[in-house]
Amino acid sequence: MYSIVNSKLSEKEKNMSMQKKGKGWRACKIPQPSALLLHLDGPFNEESLTCAKIISMKNLFSPGDIKTFTRTVRSEDVATFDSGEVHPVYATFCIARDAEWVCRLFVLDMKDEDEEGIGTYISVNHLSSALVGEEVTFEAVVQKIEKNEVVCTYKATCGARRIAEGENKQKILKKRKA
Repeated sequence: MYSIVNSKLSEKEKNMSMQKKGKGWRACKIPQPSALLLHLDGPFNEESLTCAKIISMKNLFSPGDIKTFTRTVRSEDVATFDSGEVHPVYATFCIARDAEWVCRLFVLDMKDEDEEGIGTYISVNHLSSALVGEEVTFEAVVQKIEKNEVVCTYKATCGARRIAEGENKQKILKKRKA
């Protein structure tokens, strides 16, 4: 799938399927429905692109698809700050880390070698505690994939008890060259 990122086109221009003649740019739709590539007049190929940054992630998933990850709570996962340990239970910030990881499992399958995923949003509704040594299972569900953004909801359970739930958003972007 190809998508435009950081383009300065109007919605009307983005929805074009005709080619502009003469000097200037040409808009060409490609097989993926919301995808549009822009390039200067001349033969069409990816090397001729000059007007848009291209993201070519693989769109392998649909809303409702699920990934899981299990974490055994470790001593380094408890709520600890510079002042010391607050309590010996799974910290909210560690739940956020592991929730982002389970959602990232989709991104790892979708991104190309020259791309990377970046977290843009996470919410954590921390409902119950989990102690060191207990297993917590995270389940991420795709809600939508739009352009280069993957949106998932997740839940974390310890046995039959739900300990957290929330939403995560990640975007797939081209890696910067050093």
